[in-house]
Amino acid sequence: VTLFKASWKIVGTFSTAGTLMENEIWVDAKAVQSVTNKFQYNVVRVRVGDPAKVKELAGKLSGQSDVKISARPESALFEKENDRVWQMQLLGMIVAVLMSLGAGLSAMNSMTYFVAERTREIATLRALGFTSASVFFCFLIEAFILGSLGAIIGSAVGTLTGGISLNMMDPTKFAAVKFQLIVTPSGLLLGAAIGIAVAVVSGALPAYRASRLQVSTAIPRG
Repeated sequence: VTLFKASWKIVGTFSTAGTLMENEIWVDAKAVQSVTNKFQYNVVRVRVGDPAKVKELAGKLSGQSDVKISARPESALFEKENDRVWQMQLLGMIVAVLMSLGAGLSAMNSMTYFVAERTREIATLRALGFTSASVFFCFLIEAFILGSLGAIIGSAVGTLTGGISLNMMDPTKFAAVKFQLIVTPSGLLLGAAIGIAVAVVSGALPAYRASRLQVSTAIPRG
């Protein structure tokens, strides 16, 4: 792997049951300092024999006057790192909302085209005695079916992407940030529900236009 314009040979890997330590790259400190010309330490991990004395040691280290140290339990450090994950989740939600709006507009445009191409069929239904409400619900059910098919396909694709890991380098900490896509049943159900809802709402306006179509204007005379 190439970092800081230098090539590093990977001599082994380790596993910590999926914890954040798997995001780290362990190298010799002096080797990194010789390449980066940085001789300060950002983080120092200390293992305490008695877990009950972690807070006591953190208080003593933070109270040092000759050097500025921010000592905290490892769990607190990981909680701070999770703030970055929350920001990425917020960004993902914004992207999802924008994609939902785009999908809704696309679905509305498609349903409007379908209605325009089936004016004679609509007029025939109205001539046979179908009410405006019947025509409206026919197109709304059609939008529901199309949305359900899209939700099934999307859920299948989402299931296939479950478990994929993405790595992003953080040069400031000489570590890799690892993200893993986890697909849960509740997430699939929520995504499917949103997809169907977008399809039905987007198809409501074209369905209303179809229900208001007059027989005299839908079937040309002569």
